[in-house]
Amino acid sequence: MRISSTISIVILFSIIHIIASPTNRGSSPKLKTNLPSSSSLNTKRDENGFSWGKDPMRGVNIGGWLVLEPWITPSLFQDKPDWVVDEWTYGVYMNYQNDTMSEIRKHWNTWFQYAELKDIAAVGLNTIRIQIGFWSIIPLENGEPYLVGAYDYLKLAVTWATNLGLKVMIDLHGAPGSQNSWDNSGIRGIREFFNNETNISRTLNAISILTLEFTKNEYLNTVIAIEILNEPFPKNLNEINLLKDFL
Repeated sequence: MRISSTISIVILFSIIHIIASPTNRGSSPKLKTNLPSSSSLNTKRDENGFSWGKDPMRGVNIGGWLVLEPWITPSLFQDKPDWVVDEWTYGVYMNYQNDTMSEIRKHWNTWFQYAELKDIAAVGLNTIRIQIGFWSIIPLENGEPYLVGAYDYLKLAVTWATNLGLKVMIDLHGAPGSQNSWDNSGIRGIREFFNNETNISRTLNAISILTLEFTKNEYLNTVIAIEILNEPFPKNLNEINLLKDFL
């Protein structure tokens, strides 16, 4: 991340008011049957796993899986027009293809699997950080072209981590309107998060939904933190104050 010019904000579970839960997130694909479920995993969860505040955190970032970034997943942007540069324009392009969802479904199914997570645990790491965009959590609005379905894989990954005794940091990598104008926020060249109260309200809604889901007993406190806004980039005092109010 760009430490010199930005900050990332993390909230530990204390937590916050739940605004709403999504009722329709578009055409979310069913998970493929070749993805293990919690009931089919053979690895026994380590009940003596990482203890927050006592053990050192040794972690790794699971980039490029649930939020597309051209430098991490260039294959998804190759053989497409030059204007396809982020997840917004990827969605615009793919929405006009005959099989809109097949490529990204294949990516979600194959980029990161249970076997990789098991290897992470085996080498002694105890924490993973997973990015997710707002568009995967709350309903799309005003013609937002994002392809929906990644949230189901986030829940599956946390289930895998629970089984393996790993801890998870969830990173809200992209906020409505974009908090920094970079492609890793979901849309490049736009920075409207600070200029629209609706964007802030929708962001809080996404955070609330994440909180409601991952504080459920079934996850056994696997999610230790939510990074509530990745790399926000305020450019003036008013935007800095707005960011403080957002927190």
